Amino acid sequence: MKKLLLILVAVAFVQFAKAQCSDLFISEYVEGTFNNKALEIYNPTSNTISLTNYRFIRWSNGSTTSDANPAYVLYPTGTIAANDVKVFVIDKRDPLATGADTIVWASLIAMADTFVCPVYATNSVLYFNGDDALSIQKNVGGVWSNIDIFGLIGERPTDYWGGTSGGWTSTAPYNDGSGVYVTKDKTLIRKSSVKSGVSVNPASFNALAEYDSLAVNTFTNLGTHVCDCNVGVEEYNQVQVNIFPNPVTSSQLFINAEKPVLIAEISNLIGQVVSSEVFENRATSVNLQINKNLKGVYFLKLYFDNNQSVVKKISIQ
Repeated sequence: MKKLLLILVAVAFVQFAKAQCSDLFISEYVEGTFNNKALEIYNPTSNTISLTNYRFIRWSNGSTTSDANPAYVLYPTGTIAANDVKVFVIDKRDPLATGADTIVWASLIAMADTFVCPVYATNSVLYFNGDDALSIQKNVGGVWSNIDIFGLIGERPTDYWGGTSGGWTSTAPYNDGSGVYVTKDKTLIRKSSVKSGVSVNPASFNALAEYDSLAVNTFTNLGTHVCDCNVGVEEYNQVQVNIFPNPVTSSQLFINAEKPVLIAEISNLIGQVVSSEVFENRATSVNLQINKNLKGVYFLKLYFDNNQSVVKKISIQ
């Protein structure tokens, strides 16, 4: 009986792991000034996904019926490649525009894969301002179902005084202005440990449980996403290691390990080694030089004594 239970647990774990990395989810949310708004959608699977059966909804100001209004529903087009992202940005690119049509900053335009929602009155899905829930829905057998929810559908968080200029915050109950805003005037990046979307509307929305909150108008992380989903090579960790920054934005990656690092090896997603460095001083803290020509998601493999090793996914920008 014990053996049978172990087999059932192992099967359940495998099925859970597959479900964890099986469909699209939001990997980055940009709520910047003016029209600097963007959504990055990540495909954690090993196959290209067509967006034909997906749609995005902005649940405006606490609404629960926005899915019935075409102005709040966006049907994206195209595909997202395996283990890749697609960046959606508001289509405001006229340098002569003023007022509500102010141009999106050039630094955000440069990160876009596709531009959407050029006319607010026609479609306003990307015109969120920190207090609107968002969701990705998938059509399965004619039924639209949420596969990822940002925020809490049906709730509009207030500011500290009960007004309408708030957003979700860092302090429970997250919706009354207590603490600091983490969805208003912020860029949020999904944590690498998150492997699937939120399919059930939560009782409350603690954004920091699944997202890292960055300063307003931070666009540099768009275009790649680091995720613990299996993308061809299993991560395994026999030694405790911390690496930073990740994503890598300079020519150096700092590595702290509980044992001396012997070799650091970087491979691409198909297993080709693209750089390798030997550390003869046998230090537990080392600086790895990053080739400036490397861009995208890679695997970092660290070698230690006694045939021990660690594999980490890194994003190089």
